[in-house]
Amino acid sequence: MAVADRKEREKQHRIAAILGAAKDLYARKGYQESSMADIAESSELGKATIYYYFPNKEAIYRELFLSCVRDQFQRLNDNILAAATLEELLSQMINAYVDWAYDDPSFFGLHFPMGKSAPVHVLQEPEVVAELERIHAPVRTRMDAIFRSASIQYDPELIAGLTWTYMSGLALKIHQGMPKAALQQEMHIFIDSINQYLMKD
Repeated sequence: MAVADRKEREKQHRIAAILGAAKDLYARKGYQESSMADIAESSELGKATIYYYFPNKEAIYRELFLSCVRDQFQRLNDNILAAATLEELLSQMINAYVDWAYDDPSFFGLHFPMGKSAPVHVLQEPEVVAELERIHAPVRTRMDAIFRSASIQYDPELIAGLTWTYMSGLALKIHQGMPKAALQQEMHIFIDSINQYLMKD
């Protein structure tokens, strides 16, 4: 068992090194300009090792995106599940997303390649969409419960979609260099507007 555990730890360490190197390279040089050889050199692993875990850099991009989203939602879920009201839920989601965008600009550079030709089409693949739906499920479940308890008649999916769209807009502003303090009033207005609209008679 100890040998198997050690091998699994070594595997996860190598994968983390590959993803970390790729994230830095994709954000700094651009996806198209970063080769598998570049990733091998940056991660200090052999090129054969890179190909052992990932057949190409598109597969690395896919796993990099999903692993970052998994990690963020794992940290976020406890706060989301504790939210008692829609206002708390929206505030937790949006503030966490903004903090994430400022804390990890390399990841958000993958969202907004700005001509760097990142393969964002992979995010529409059925298995990626299914994984994202699984990751987002606790948020949607908590939102459904809040809607039911408050007798809100609107479709939670509509509100979730609107919120994700708004958060993507925030991330783009952050990527373009807007300071965090400049977003606070806008975020408050959005959360308050959605809450008031849904809670009206």
